[in-house]
Amino acid sequence: MLVDRYRIRCQPVRDLIVDYLRERQPSLDFASLDAISRTLAGLFWARIEALAPGIDTLRLPPAVARAWKDDLKVKKRTVVGPDGKSVEVSSPRLNAKDELMRVRAFYLDIAQWAAEEPARWGPWAVPCPISDDEIHKAKERKRRKARMDQRTRERLPVLPILVSTSDRRRREAAELLQAAGDTEPGALIPGTGGAMRRAIAPKAAGHLIWAEETSSGRRRNLSYEEEEAFWAFAAIEVLRLTGVRNEELLELTHQSVTQYRLPSTDEVVPLLQIAPSKTDTERLLLVSPELADVLSAITSRLRGPRGAVPLVAAYDVREKVWNPPMPLLFQRGIGSEHRAFTPTAIRKLLINALAATGLTNADGEALSFSPHDFRRIFVTDAIMNGLPPHIAQVICGHKSIDTTIDTRRSTLPRRSRPTGRSSPADGPPAPARSTGSRQRRNGTPSSPTSRSGKCPSAPAHAPSDPPASMSTLVSDARSSGRTRPNAGGWSIFATTSSRASPRPNAKGGSARSRVSRSAWLAPRRSSASSIGATGSIRPWTLASPPCVVIDEPTKVGCRMALNQDGEQV
Repeated sequence: MLVDRYRIRCQPVRDLIVDYLRERQPSLDFASLDAISRTLAGLFWARIEALAPGIDTLRLPPAVARAWKDDLKVKKRTVVGPDGKSVEVSSPRLNAKDELMRVRAFYLDIAQWAAEEPARWGPWAVPCPISDDEIHKAKERKRRKARMDQRTRERLPVLPILVSTSDRRRREAAELLQAAGDTEPGALIPGTGGAMRRAIAPKAAGHLIWAEETSSGRRRNLSYEEEEAFWAFAAIEVLRLTGVRNEELLELTHQSVTQYRLPSTDEVVPLLQIAPSKTDTERLLLVSPELADVLSAITSRLRGPRGAVPLVAAYDVREKVWNPPMPLLFQRGIGSEHRAFTPTAIRKLLINALAATGLTNADGEALSFSPHDFRRIFVTDAIMNGLPPHIAQVICGHKSIDTTIDTRRSTLPRRSRPTGRSSPADGPPAPARSTGSRQRRNGTPSSPTSRSGKCPSAPAHAPSDPPASMSTLVSDARSSGRTRPNAGGWSIFATTSSRASPRPNAKGGSARSRVSRSAWLAPRRSSASSIGATGSIRPWTLASPPCVVIDEPTKVGCRMALNQDGEQV
């Protein structure tokens, strides 16, 4: 079905693409396999047949190859104009060289396999029509970097407006729903100035509350408006306070909230476990007081009559499979059942929340936020406020954040850019960006996030306490926000988890067990709100470095591997 959806007329080439995809399938996830099939069958061969009908060989004539490359650079789509008519709009294809790289890999793989299996692949081994110079992406990477910087510069200053508007919208919707629920059908709703009355809806569901505007008579589902406002607020808060990806947000469960007991003070610290996603990296984030309040509100809303969060089965849009039922945090009731939120639903919540703010970009168009914009803003603002880059990349589950580091330099004014010197009041300086994997004294490469090549011999303390109640975690989070770090310096305790992820690597790796790192770190906020008086986001403070759950400053960047029995490897 991945190939036949493009209706390729040449059956031998169609069978060749199918065999090629089956050969690559064991080392790819479904999203990568779908992307390769869309490139080879849709953007490549289907357009080749349109340019040269009747062609049945991969040896393309130079004129056909040149016409196909020119056609690939332009992306055409149909939009509906103001007059209601469909108009075809052309725009440059931003990932044209990525598509060329997939086609070039297709030719080169067949040429290499032909040496191993001449009878099967030999007849199709022909020169590649795409040269090495055509896939150089240095200029495209700079342009993409510039677009990412511009998105961050536009959205970073207006994030406080979005946060405050979503919070006010949630509270107003809840108050209106409560007032309408206490009003008899047909009577005016108090607090609205006579603008709305409780609608008489005998055929509506019993749990829904409807109202109608007295001026226009338009009916509004207040229950739906309150639910949408709450989940938009919850999604914005979790995204901006954790910096997680959209798929990681949708995979958060009630069991993701765990706790860690400090061995020195016996203090319980709340942690949020982020399941492996894009890079198969599992990590733990220390829950801040604001995040604890949001998680507590979500859990209280989802609890059923027995006090348990309902189990729902979510559909993985990338792998095209159904996950087993889990107590997901982002779920909602639809009719008589609970369903998990989808990536499209999260984006619609953000669009509606932004529409209430009235924010526009430089061109006067409505400003848009994607879930990944919160992730870029999170790490960019953290580094701008003094968080070392090697700590930020562990928190975000990245191997490198060079793109964000450059964004930090381009968004800061000239006088406020960080220098190599700093005063004691400014906190510790951020370390220089690593240019490669460091070498230990014995010649073994170590992690770029490690400051020393030696690892302490003390075993890592893994969270072993049972999950606590949400109210306990909220109080623990508030108390942990007052904890002081050791010696006023930056420190982080990074360890590895023996939990294996069954998801295959999106870059072509096999689905073998992978050892993932967990970072136990969280910011210390100066107040209950993360929005400063001047309107700037302050998730990190220079005067008070992040609160660390390990009170031994020597355990910096330590990585340890544990087997399934918990023994050190």
